[in-house]
Amino acid sequence: MNENTEMKNEQDTRLERLQDNLPAIRKIAGWRAVDLGNLLGITKQSVSNLETRKSKITLMQYIAIRHMIDFQITAHPENTALAHVVPLLLDSPYTDEKTYDEIKKAAEEMASAASGGVSDAVLSTLSDSLLSDIDASPPSDWTAAVVASAASCQDI
Repeated sequence: MNENTEMKNEQDTRLERLQDNLPAIRKIAGWRAVDLGNLLGITKQSVSNLETRKSKITLMQYIAIRHMIDFQITAHPENTALAHVVPLLLDSPYTDEKTYDEIKKAAEEMASAASGGVSDAVLSTLSDSLLSDIDASPPSDWTAAVVASAASCQDI
C-alpha cells in the first residue's frame, strides 16, 4: 500500500468515526441537533441527515464540526466527559475493534444520560467509570493530519 492510499484510508476513517459518533458527541456536548446546525450554519435536517447517514460527511463538514467540538471542550472545561471521550473516539488509532466498540458503547451510554439531563458532574463520574481502563492518547493535531491527507489524496 502506498503512502497516498494510507493517508486516504486515514482520512476516510476519521470522517467515518465522526459521522458514526456525531449523535453521541452532540448530546454529551449538550447540543440539540438545531443547536449544532445553528453553530455550523446548516439546518437541523442537515444534522439529522449526517447522523442517520442519509448524507455522507464531507471534509469541510468534518473540519467545521471538529472545530466546534474543540471549542466546546475549551469553553466548557467542566464537561470533562466530552474532553475524555472525544480523543478516544476520534483521535486514537485503535486497531482493536473490540476496544473501539467498548468506547463507542460507553459514549452512547453517556449520551443517553446527557439527554436525560444529568449534570456535568454526574456525566463526568459516569465517564470516569465507563472509561477508567482506557487512557486517551495525547491530543493529535487532527487538522494537520486531515488537511495533509486531503492534499495527498488529490494525487490518487
